Amino acid sequence: MATDMDRRTLVSFGTTVGLVSIVGCLGDRSDTTDGSPVESTDSTGDDGENDDADGDRTDDEFTDVTPSDPIERIDIVDSDNRTETEPGDLHAISVTNADTDARDLTVRIDHDGASVFDETDELPADTTLEIVVNEPGTYATDIESGSARANMTTTYSSGDRSLTTVSLREGGGISTQVETRH
Repeated sequence: MATDMDRRTLVSFGTTVGLVSIVGCLGDRSDTTDGSPVESTDSTGDDGENDDADGDRTDDEFTDVTPSDPIERIDIVDSDNRTETEPGDLHAISVTNADTDARDLTVRIDHDGASVFDETDELPADTTLEIVVNEPGTYATDIESGSARANMTTTYSSGDRSLTTVSLREGGGISTQVETRH
């Protein structure tokens, strides 16, 4: 299980990966997006910092970054603590590091042609980055990890429910899957 510091690193990297995974999904994972969050950031900028009594935060942690308007919520969860749930009225993106080692990850997300996220960070092993967007539009996502790369484009309309899952597999591969319900 990841340490608290590893989870914070995952949160910063997971946000990047989550945004990228707005348009991709994992094939053999169920449409789960809820779990026990380790850290979360919402579009109001409230990152729960006052709730963290351990006092070991640093200025470069991802939780200190306020996501762009299209992002409603960002959570990093331990992959073993995820529970099955259906996406609501919004688009959910899930990026899971299924590798036994932490993975460097670069995530770029554009919303209707404008860059809303471009970040490189490390995603700890056995953790999942979950992102929920709250604005309809076209999301172009680019995820890179080592020599593996995935590009996805998804158009999300009001009233649609969708789940994009990205899995960083052992050995360096990336798999994606998108599930949409109208």
